[in-house]
Amino acid sequence: MKTKFYLIAIFIFSLSQLYAISNNTIKNDYKTDINGITFCIDKRIELFNVIAYLADYPYLNGLDYSYKNDIETYFAKYRKHPTVVNFESLFRKSFHSIDAPIFFMVCLDDELNYITQPQDVFNREYADSLRNMFIKFRKECKFDEFYGSHKDFYNLILSTVQFNFKDYREKERIENYYGSKQNSYTVILNLLGSGNFGPGIKNVSGMDIYCVIEPETTMGNIPVFSANRMFNNLICHEFGHSFVNPLVEKYIETVNKSSALFDSIKQSMNSQAYTNWEITVKEHIVRAVACRLAAKKYGEESSNLIEYRNEVGRRFIYVVPLIAKLKEYEREGKRQNSFDVFFPELLSVFERIKPEDISDYQKIVESLRKPDISIMPEFGNVDAEKLLIITPTEESDSISQQQLLGFINEYKQQFFPDSKLVSDKEALKMDVSNYDILVFGTPNSNVFLKKHIEQIPVFISPEKIVADKEYVGDNFQMLISWVNPLNENRHMSIYTAQKTHDIININTIMPGNNFTIAKNYKIIKKGEYKKSMNIWFCE
Repeated sequence: MKTKFYLIAIFIFSLSQLYAISNNTIKNDYKTDINGITFCIDKRIELFNVIAYLADYPYLNGLDYSYKNDIETYFAKYRKHPTVVNFESLFRKSFHSIDAPIFFMVCLDDELNYITQPQDVFNREYADSLRNMFIKFRKECKFDEFYGSHKDFYNLILSTVQFNFKDYREKERIENYYGSKQNSYTVILNLLGSGNFGPGIKNVSGMDIYCVIEPETTMGNIPVFSANRMFNNLICHEFGHSFVNPLVEKYIETVNKSSALFDSIKQSMNSQAYTNWEITVKEHIVRAVACRLAAKKYGEESSNLIEYRNEVGRRFIYVVPLIAKLKEYEREGKRQNSFDVFFPELLSVFERIKPEDISDYQKIVESLRKPDISIMPEFGNVDAEKLLIITPTEESDSISQQQLLGFINEYKQQFFPDSKLVSDKEALKMDVSNYDILVFGTPNSNVFLKKHIEQIPVFISPEKIVADKEYVGDNFQMLISWVNPLNENRHMSIYTAQKTHDIININTIMPGNNFTIAKNYKIIKKGEYKKSMNIWFCE
């Protein structure tokens, strides 16, 4: 407990220093510009969320920090205010989609007057009633006083954002990929809300686009927004909607021609609040582009294990052919000047999809969702009496092969003398479903491993290892725990490396729970698998 206390104290002290350094550059409107992107705490969104919080609106984040206590205390006597009492009823009548409330709020100025003519994403009559009630609440419940009293809190959050995002330059990458620019880019830090959204507002100068993001976690009572991979992908995704959505709407007749494709994924899409084909197409294209941006930033293999795996595993199955088409755009599309020009060709992907293609895509989803278990086995947790040790046969270096086989035999005699030793080729011919398995070899030298490693969210090549991130270089070793690929109730442990000779004496590496990465036998990462939306990832 003392260690935790000191860490939090150090964190808060560091934040105070950041605030002192940057206090002169952050104004009282609670925004800061970082490399062409405005990061802000938005008064309109905070007003909406405070009212929603008081009305027990279910779609707020579950983070625990003192800001919520401040809301409870300050607005306790206003819980029976008509705006709070009638919020749920008017909300349901006003909005037709999950992102409509956020779009509605950015259509208003700070005084809650319309700054643009809203589209048909909400019922104007009921939304106007809701807007008038927001105005009434703001005045009668003294919201502006509450908002102003949290100046230091808001500026402290922005100070951490300034520090975390100081090297963030995704605006340029996004514009380069789409081949066009927007009028302005704003990231709204959604302190109370849940979910992430990407509305855009047209004006005479072009499009003002927004990325509304929820905090990742809290530290020392401060919501945390980090420039990590998750947030990078979120921002690319949400900004992407303002490039993609207008094009989908422009070519809506073409889009609707392929609407029958929705039936195959309707249940999964509905469960994620994507309730029609138009919205689903927008999501697919935005997600496919985000995968390609991630591939260019983090590498193809890394993106395949994380972004691609996540999107297809959530049954955005048409991302598969869209990514293939986007690779054509990357090779040739720039000759057509922009994404806008290429877009009709991208939409043609949907028209070419056949029933057998859908079946293949669905099989990919099911493979990504395996194994269907709640907890992965620990490394080395095997049944010695029902253990099969599988050796490699495809190592081209005969000396390394013989040395490894000698090591495996010694290992067997010392630790598992009653186990059964078979070659990889023998294992592929036999029924291994009743065994726990211990595999030795590289993905190239062990054909059993080569066949089944695609189930595991790792990538191993002579140049790199990819798990929770990329580890570039050579002489890496990896200890991997998984299930028997033919029986989820049986376990599999894998001793592998980039090179065969690095597997000799690999048992001297102390294993972690699910996977361990070492370089020259020195541990550099112990990690576990996490399951998200039924898909396994390394973390």
